[in-house]
Formats: sequence, structure tokens, C-alpha cells
Amino acid sequence: MFQTRWFAVVCAAMLASSAQGAEEVTPSSERVRAAITKALPTLEAGSIGSANKRQCFTCHSQAVPVFAFAEAKRQGFKIDDDNIARQLKHTHDHLKRGLENYRQGKGQGGDILTAGYALWTLDEGSWPPDEVTEAVSNYLLGAQSDLKHWRHRGSRPPTSGSDFTATYVALRALQHFGTDSSKTDAIAARRESVTKWLETHTATETEDLVFRLNALLYTDTKSTAKEESVHALLVKQRDDGGWGQMDDMATDAYSTGSAIMAIVNYQDVSGTSEFATTQAIQKAVSHLLATQLDDGTWHVSTRAKPVQEYFESDFPHGKDQFISIAATAWSTLALLHALKPSEDGKSRLNDAKKQVPAVAPVISSFWEVDRLVEEFIKKHEVPGASVAITEACKVVYSRGFGYAEVETETPVTTTSLFRIASISKPITAVAIMQLFEQGKLSLDAKVFEVLDLSSEMTAVGAELDTRLSDITIEQLLQHRGGWDRDKSFDPMFQSVRFAKQQNVPSPANQRDVILSMLSQKLDFGPGERYAYSNFGYCLLGRVIEKITGMNYESYIQQRVFKPLGITTMRIGATRLEGRVPDEVRYYALGKSKSVFQTDLGKQVPPPYGAWNLEAMDSHGGWIASAEDLARFATAFDDWDHCPILNRSSIELMHARPPGLAGFDESGAPLDKFYSLGWFNRVTKTGTLNYWHTGSLPGTLTILIRRWDGSNMVALLNTRDSPNKEKLGAAIDQLLHKAADTVKRIQAQTSSP
Repeated sequence: MFQTRWFAVVCAAMLASSAQGAEEVTPSSERVRAAITKALPTLEAGSIGSANKRQCFTCHSQAVPVFAFAEAKRQGFKIDDDNIARQLKHTHDHLKRGLENYRQGKGQGGDILTAGYALWTLDEGSWPPDEVTEAVSNYLLGAQSDLKHWRHRGSRPPTSGSDFTATYVALRALQHFGTDSSKTDAIAARRESVTKWLETHTATETEDLVFRLNALLYTDTKSTAKEESVHALLVKQRDDGGWGQMDDMATDAYSTGSAIMAIVNYQDVSGTSEFATTQAIQKAVSHLLATQLDDGTWHVSTRAKPVQEYFESDFPHGKDQFISIAATAWSTLALLHALKPSEDGKSRLNDAKKQVPAVAPVISSFWEVDRLVEEFIKKHEVPGASVAITEACKVVYSRGFGYAEVETETPVTTTSLFRIASISKPITAVAIMQLFEQGKLSLDAKVFEVLDLSSEMTAVGAELDTRLSDITIEQLLQHRGGWDRDKSFDPMFQSVRFAKQQNVPSPANQRDVILSMLSQKLDFGPGERYAYSNFGYCLLGRVIEKITGMNYESYIQQRVFKPLGITTMRIGATRLEGRVPDEVRYYALGKSKSVFQTDLGKQVPPPYGAWNLEAMDSHGGWIASAEDLARFATAFDDWDHCPILNRSSIELMHARPPGLAGFDESGAPLDKFYSLGWFNRVTKTGTLNYWHTGSLPGTLTILIRRWDGSNMVALLNTRDSPNKEKLGAAIDQLLHKAADTVKRIQAQTSSP
């Protein structure tokens, strides 16, 4: 049926942080520019002093300072051009002295790190490729070829102590100076092996985290390792805004500056300034501004054992001068990049506070939840799924699993869009309740009067069921309108029949369906009982359009989603060619006949032509990410401060319906009932759980608002399972287990 070898693709939820953090004052560009201006002269003095007193190239006194000088010059800061030229020549001369060794594959002292950092320095200074750079890059290509990566051979942490750093500088060097055309295939092969190593090796210390992320950004990995890597770095950020080299070490500017640069690189490569990454940059910049010394430097204590004779480089801090100059250079470089807009044009200094915080950093110990979902995916052979869980009005867990598209092995991510099917109904119900709140619509209003269809009803003649005139808005919301698909049919899946009836090309649109249904007898009297009706919610969508004068989709996007910070939800398209970016592909068994005029009656995959999704807009047409729906759910966590409905409307939205829809024949209240757009179930303690599901060929979805404040969302791109157990019931049970696990983990991590 589907590929059975599914692996869980774990992505980070990185769109926001805590509401408290979102309210912090962001650093101004003026303060940042002042800090940079104060740091540059001392950096220049230190690099000049080092070059004057030592022939050798150093990562700390040449490489990272040159990175900062080059960027500062590009941004118009006053820089000593002669010093940049001297540092580049100093670097090149050092490599040139080892030219023969490089040609023989021997390298120089410092091995991979020296060669890689030196070429990085020359690249930042726009040094043209020559015989020296070619020899060094060829050396890096062949070095340690028995490994899948490059290994460091020093022991002077943090710079000289990480395989990830060695791998990054070598990989970067090959990218920028691997000019020998005869080596193209070999470079590609080395990059491929490095990619596999990076995907399967995780990091814990900050230096490793920083350069694993940097290295992944130089690969073509199709996994979510980049997202996992930036997430791993984000969760290491401390309350003071900075990072430390190790968990048991103090926050320092070396780790903080280099971490900011890795996050900036991620933003630039991904092309988006997500809330969490931008806020992390802001918090870190604030930390750097607060800890910069009066001389413009940042002081970091060394933990490396000395291997050379001590000398003064004219940079302060004595025996700590070398890591401190590197820390000052990384911090200056980080501040410079914080000034620059991201690739999507947003400021890194002041835009994040304008976004809606919705997603908290994910605690790494949620691997237990990952395992629950992974086991479910494997058992039911689900191609792809997305799961989100909220606590205290924030998304605390968000993951993508499996494939958004099996054919291309595209993974599901936290931003993947899924058809949500009938979870569209609570959204439509909220819009109706807004119009009720505003006094524009009564719940007792007769729907066909609101839609002004009297002339169309008159034209039906004797076939008209006069009870249609009695159907109210409230009855439609509660599925008490009088249509029962189990007794007759579901009108929303009669596209060809109704198109013929209205003499229009197939498939029938919403108006065609409504006009056709005017001649259909009701299955029961309006208000008598409950019977689930997609058609009733189709009518409600038209009511919204009639009252507001707006297109249904536009109204929902502007009045329901925009206040919640939801920007990616939209009405989906039926045909595969209408699939939008980030939307998953849908998988269903068998074939069905197309309802579209262009290939009417031909066999098609059920999700891509067996029905008309566009006509299902208000009852089943939306596409969304799990995080989108989690945001929607959290809007109702605090009824007194809901941004889209007031408390009385929410109470009414969950009120028990009258008669057999809410009570049994003896008059006893039902444990499960449908209110205005929501299923409700009474728990053993008397509280209520609210939920809605959605199902179409190729789609299975569920949203649960639980009595204890947890909200859970799961979106799948199939509804077929080889197991006898019903997939819908299984995913419901899974989400409750996952939410319980999240609560337990949060309680453990927050306890003293």
C-alpha cells in the first residue's frame, strides 16, 4: 500500500517563545552601532599586534577578526583597509610557506583547522583563487579520506576541540576554493558522505552545536537535520540571553557571538526570520550589549592549556587574550549581522516583538512523545503526520513525522499544510457567532430568508418541502436542520448529478448544490433531532457571505485568523496541480471516477478529483498546519480574554441543544452531544472535552480541547490503515496519551 519503512522526522517548533520574552524591549540599532564602533579599534590593535609578533596564522587573531572587519567595511563602518590587506597577506604567506607540504598531502601545524580557517579568512577578504588556495583545498579534499567527516587533532577548546568545527571549515573551503574542475566529482562525493555523518551525529557542547548547524547549511540534506540543529541550539539559550561553552560553564561572549552567527546563517539559508530565531538573536544581542566592557571588548576566561610561549598581542586580558579576541570578534560580527535585515526583508532587531507569540521552545525530553507517534505511524503505515500540543496557551510540542510526499521523500515539517476536512466547521461556527455578537444575525433567523431565496423556492413549485422555511441558523450549527445523509445522501458529494440538474459543467458549486436541494424532501422535521450534515454548513458559509458582503475565505482570514496570528490557512484545491507550497500529498486506496468536466468519469486518485473540495469551503475545505489549528484552539483557553469571541458567545457555543439532540428519550442528558460547531463529551468529573474530527479520502484530522487546558491536534495524509483498529479512534487515544506525557514531563522539569 504505502512504503512501510517510515522514519520519524522530528522538527523543532521555533515560531515563538514565551509571552514574557515577547514583551522585552528590543535593542536599538543605535546602541548596536555604538557597541560595534567601540569594539573595532581594539580588535584592529590585537590583530596588528599578533601579526607583528608572530609569523604564523591564528584563528583567534586573524580569522575571526577579519570576518568582522570585512562585514563592518561592507556596512560602512570606518575600517583600516591597510590592516585588512595585511591580515590577508599574513594569512596567505603562512599557507604559502607550507605549499609543498600541502601538495604532498601533509598540511601544516593546526592541520584541518588551520587550513580551513585560513581559506575562510581569505574568502571573506575576497582573495582570488590561486595555486596556494588550490593546493590547500586539494589537501583538505584528500585529508582523512577514510572518514565520513574531518576530525580535529588539537586540544585547545573551544575552537580547537570539535570535529564539527573541523568539518565545517573544510567543507566551506571546498565550496569556495575547490576550483580544480577535475575534483568536482570527488568534492561532491565527500560532501555526500559528510552530509550523512552530520545527519546521524548530534551535538551537546555549544561549539559542536554551532558548527554542526553551520556545516548542515552547506549540504543538500533532505532530512530535517537543519531544523533539529537550530532547535538544539535554541533550547540551550539561557535566561540571560547568552550561551555557555558547556552546561556547567558560565555564559560567555565567544559562545554567544558564534551562536548568533549560526542562527543568522540559518535564517539566511532558510530565507525566513521565524519568531523564535529572531527573538533568540534579540535576547542575545541584549546580553552582549550589557556585558561589553568599557574598552569595547568581551572578556572570556581560557580553558585551553598553553602550547606556545606567551606573548602580548596588544589585546587586553593577559593570558585570556586569545579567546577574548575571538570572543570579541564573534560578538562584533554577531552585532553587525543583527543590524542587517534577514533574507525575507525583516529587521532582526525590532520585528519579532510585533509577531504573535504562539510556540514555546520544545523541551528535548519530549522524545517519549516522539516515540508514541513513531510507533503509531509504523503500525498504521501512515505516510506522514503532524502533531501539536499546547499547554497554558502556548504550543509546547510540535513535530512532523514521515513524508509529506512519498515519491520525493519530502519530510513533513511543522509548517506542512494538510486538508483539515470537517475541522472547518468550528471555524465557520466562530464566524457565525461573531455576526451574532455584532447584532448582524439572530440564531433564530430562518436561513432561507437570510439567503433571500424566496423566488428560487417558489420556482420549485409542488416539489418544495415547505419545512425548509422553518430551518434556523442555530439548527444548522447543531446539525438539526432536517437532512440525514444516512437516510438519503450527502448533497456535497453529488457534484455530477447536481451539475446536470442545473445544466452547468461539472462539478457543481455551492449555489448549484443549494438550488438542487430545494427540490429535495427533508429527512426529518427541523429541530427534531441530530443528524450530521455537511450541507447545513455549506449554507452557513453562504450566510456569512450574504451578511458581510465578503468572500467566505476572506472573511475568515481577516476576522478569525488574523487576530490569532494565523497567516497560512486557506481553502484548498481539489486537483493535484492546485497543490500549494508546503502542502502535503494525500494518499488513498483505489481509484474513483472524476467529477470534473475535463476528465469526467475517468479513473483518478480519490483525493484528486473524486469530489469538489472548493465547494466544501465552509464545511470541509480549509488547509492548515497543526500549529495553525493549535493557535485556533488556544484562543478559547481563557474565555474572558478570547481575541475573537466574548465569554457569553463561547458559553452559548458549547450549550447543550434541546430535545433528542441533547437528551435521550427519557429526558436524561446525553454524555456526548453536538453544540454550535463542536462535539462535546461529559467526563467522569462532570467537565467537558470539546473536539472535532475531519475525514476525507487521503485525510484524517482531529482537534481536541481538553478540560484540563491541553489542546491537541493531529493531521494525517491518509485515512487508510492495514489494521482492523479504526484509525480515528487510534489517533484520539494517541493524542490523550501524548498530552498526558507532556504534562508529566513539564511537571518533572519544573519541579525543584
